[in-house]
Amino acid sequence: MSYSTTLLAEQNSETLTIASFVVPPYIIKQPDGSLTGIFVETIKEAAKQSGVRVEFSLSNWARAQSRVEHGEIDAIWPVVKTKERQAWLHYPTEPINQFRFSLFANAERNFEFNGELESLSGLTLGKLNNAKTHPLFHQGEQQGVFLVKERTSLTLLLQAVSRKRLDGFVAPERMVEWLMRESRVYNVEPLPTAFGVNDIYLGLSKLSHKQEPFTQLYQAARKITLDETLWIEQYFQLEANDTVQQ
Repeated sequence: MSYSTTLLAEQNSETLTIASFVVPPYIIKQPDGSLTGIFVETIKEAAKQSGVRVEFSLSNWARAQSRVEHGEIDAIWPVVKTKERQAWLHYPTEPINQFRFSLFANAERNFEFNGELESLSGLTLGKLNNAKTHPLFHQGEQQGVFLVKERTSLTLLLQAVSRKRLDGFVAPERMVEWLMRESRVYNVEPLPTAFGVNDIYLGLSKLSHKQEPFTQLYQAARKITLDETLWIEQYFQLEANDTVQQ
C-alpha cells in the first residue's frame, strides 16, 4: 500500500515525486496523515527556497525502487551508490546526507569494538534483512570474523540485543537512538567507536524528464543543515507536552 502527500506547491508547476518509506527520525507519518522528520523538514525548506513542488510517495523499499527504476516516480531516498543502481538511477556529485553506522550492544556486554574487526571475533551480530550496511561490517561478515543473523526490523534487532539473544547489531545510529527512546529500551547503547559513515543520496530516475527542478531542489537541500540531535530532542519534547495537555 502506498501513501502520497504533497509537501509544498510554490512557483514551479511541475511536481517532483520522491519515493521512500516511513523511516524515523527522517520520515515520520503523524496520526493526522501529515509528514515530518529530519529529511522531510529539509526537503520542505528546500522546496520553499527553490520553488519546486514536491510530493512524497511512501510504500515499502522494494516497491519504491521498482517504481523509480521504471520511471513511474521521479526520485528516491535514501540510497547508497551501487553499480547496479547506476544503470537506472542518476546520482548527484555530492550526497545529500550521511548515515553513521554504529554497533549497538547490551550495556552488560563483555567486549568492546576498537575499530579492528578482530575485536569482534566469535560474536553473533545482527543486521537488517537484505539491507546495506557499512563496508567494514560487510568485510567482517565475508571473512567470517563474526556470525551474522538477520532480522526483518530494527525493533526485532533491538529486542534481541536487549534480551541478550544477539551480542550486538549494526545500523544507522540516529534511527536506533530514535527507536530506543520511542520503545523505552534503556539497556542497549551504541559503542563509542563506530563502523563509519555511508554517503546517502537522493537519486533521480534516468527515465524522469525533471532534471532541472531536481537539480534546483537538490542544490537548495544541500545548503540546509539541521542539527539532528537537537531536532530529535525537540520532537520528543513536543510529544511530551502534547501528552500532558491531553
